[in-house]
Amino acid sequence: PVAPAATIGTASLSVPHTSNTRASTSSLPADHDSLQVSPALPSPSRNSDSIAASRALVQLVRDATNVPFDQCRLAVQTVLDFFQAHCSTHTLADIAHAVSMATPPASSDRTRLEAIMQELTNIKNDAQQRSWSIYDDSDVIESLLNELLVLAEQADPLIVADAIETWHSPGQQGAFELPETVVLYFQMESRLRLRIAVLNVLLAFVALNPRLLPVLQETVLVAELARDLVSTAAAPATAPKLLLSLRMLHELLGCARPLPAFHHSAFTSDVINALFNLTELEDPQYDQVAEMAVRCVPRLSETLGHSNNAVLDTLTTRHCPNFSAKLMLLFNRLEDFAVLLPFLEAVYRDPARGERFLYTTDLRVLVEVLMRELVDRPTADPLRLACLKTIAAVLSGSDYQSTDTADLLVGRFVVLSCLCVVHSCSHKHTHTH
Repeated sequence: PVAPAATIGTASLSVPHTSNTRASTSSLPADHDSLQVSPALPSPSRNSDSIAASRALVQLVRDATNVPFDQCRLAVQTVLDFFQAHCSTHTLADIAHAVSMATPPASSDRTRLEAIMQELTNIKNDAQQRSWSIYDDSDVIESLLNELLVLAEQADPLIVADAIETWHSPGQQGAFELPETVVLYFQMESRLRLRIAVLNVLLAFVALNPRLLPVLQETVLVAELARDLVSTAAAPATAPKLLLSLRMLHELLGCARPLPAFHHSAFTSDVINALFNLTELEDPQYDQVAEMAVRCVPRLSETLGHSNNAVLDTLTTRHCPNFSAKLMLLFNRLEDFAVLLPFLEAVYRDPARGERFLYTTDLRVLVEVLMRELVDRPTADPLRLACLKTIAAVLSGSDYQSTDTADLLVGRFVVLSCLCVVHSCSHKHTHTH
C-alpha cells in the first residue's frame, strides 16, 4: 500500500543502478539530461586508493551541499562519466568504478549519527523519562528522532546500516543497541507524534539493515504493537499511526525467522478482534489501514500454528465480509500467494468456517485461480502441491459443489485435475501426499 504523508520513503541497501535506489534525477539541474553519459565502464582493478578516493569525493559533495547521499553519488558518477568519455585514463576508470564500493570509516554523517544516538540514550536514562513530572521533553525527543530519520533517508545507506548494528554507548557491548533504545521509547511513550516518529525510524532501520528484524522479534515491540491495536481507536488523527503499527507488525511476522513462541500470548482474542475490526473499515480514508490489516491476518495465523489459533477461532464465530473480499483481491493478484494458500486451506479445513467465509462469486474466483495456477506453474513448483491441498480443503469444507449443476460439474473436473496433477508429480510427492 502507498504510505501516507506521515510515513517515510522506502530506504534501501541496494547499490546504484538498481530499481530500489533512492537517487532521483528530478533534483538535478535541468540541463542534466543534455549530458551524454558514456556506456558502462569496464571492470578495472578495484584498488583501495580508488575506493577511498571515490567515496571521499561523494561525501565531500554531500558535506558541501547537504544533498541526499544517493543524489550526490549520481552527480559524481555523471561528472566522472563525462571525464571518462574525454580522458580515458586508468585512474579515472578506477575511481568511477569504485563510487559504489565500501564505505569510508569516518564521515560527518557518522559523527552526527553517533551524537544523536548518545543523546537519545542519555534522555532515556534520565529521571524525566522515568517519572514524566519535571518538564515536557517531547519536542527534544521528536527533533532527535526526525533528524535520525532524515539521516536514514539521505545519508550513505552503508554508513547508517553499519551504525545501526555496531554503535554502542560507553561501557556497553553487543550489537543493535540503538534500535533497542528506540524500541524502549515506543514502550514508554504514549504521545501520538512521538510514537509515529519512533515507528518511522524503526521501519527505516529495517529497510537499511534486514538483520535487525530477528533482534526486534526478541524485544517488547511485538507485545506493544499488539496492545496498540486494542488501545488505538480508528480516527483521522490516529490513522497514520495505525498504518505504521500494522506495517511494523507485518515486517515482524514476515521475517524468515519465526516469531518466538513467548509472544503468542500477546495475541489475545481482543487483539484479534481489533485486527479484524480494522479490516472491516469502509471509510476510504482508512483503505490503506484496512488493506495492511488484511495482509497481517494470514501471517499472524501462520505464526500461531494449527493448535489454539485465535485467528481461525475468531473466523469460526465471526463473519467478516470485507476481510474476505479484500483477501480475494490479493489472492487474485497473486500477492502474498505463498502465505494465503496455507491460510485458505486452514480456513476450509473446518466446514463451520468454510461455508460462511466467501460468497459464491468469490468462491468461484478462488477455485478458478487455483486451477489456473495448477496449469501455469512448473511441475516441480512446491506451490503447485499447496494449490492441490487448498482445492481439496475447499471441496470438503464448503458448499461449492452444491450451488448448482454447472458448479457440480466444475467441482468434478477439479477433482479429476487434482488426480492428474498428483499422478504427474514426483514419486516422493505421490507417496507422501
